[in-house]
Amino acid sequence: MVKDGDTVLLNSGTTTTEVLRALRARTDLSNLILVTNNITLACDARETPFEVILLGGSFRPRAVSTVGRFANDQLRQFCAGLCFIGVDGISLKYGCTTPSSVEAEIAQTMVDRTRGPVVIVADHSKWGVVSNFEIAALEQVHTLVVDGGLSPESRAELKARSVHVVLAGPESGGNGHDYPES
Repeated sequence: MVKDGDTVLLNSGTTTTEVLRALRARTDLSNLILVTNNITLACDARETPFEVILLGGSFRPRAVSTVGRFANDQLRQFCAGLCFIGVDGISLKYGCTTPSSVEAEIAQTMVDRTRGPVVIVADHSKWGVVSNFEIAALEQVHTLVVDGGLSPESRAELKARSVHVVLAGPESGGNGHDYPES
């Protein structure tokens, strides 16, 4: 999904940190720009051939991230081609959610500042979970990257809502691929 020369937004969380680790393994991304509020991700980016921009703002220890007005103001200066958003819950009715209002605000701004695909990254256990604050409605999501535990019924429900489902994990060889039709 990521091409050299892209500007990519990534929010906080362990799953988005794994996205960085997958990108770091690629040798064809010397002109990539990653913009994030994820401090763990930024620290893990020491050996990357591409640029990583860490948003300033208030430090949120629980998520090891930056949030608040300063982070959002900086984020509004970018027009990204793609974003990867980690979530705490995803459901048909309530979309993508998180328990923190300040994390939701950052992720909402990332979605708003993305002119290309909005990609949600989550493991299957997040399916059907509803947390306190909305990040994005399913209509705003282009792709869900998820592990193989998502049921065929759930895949069909997402496909009916025009959400493309991509399998990631050891079974895919790390490259990701579409789920087979069920």
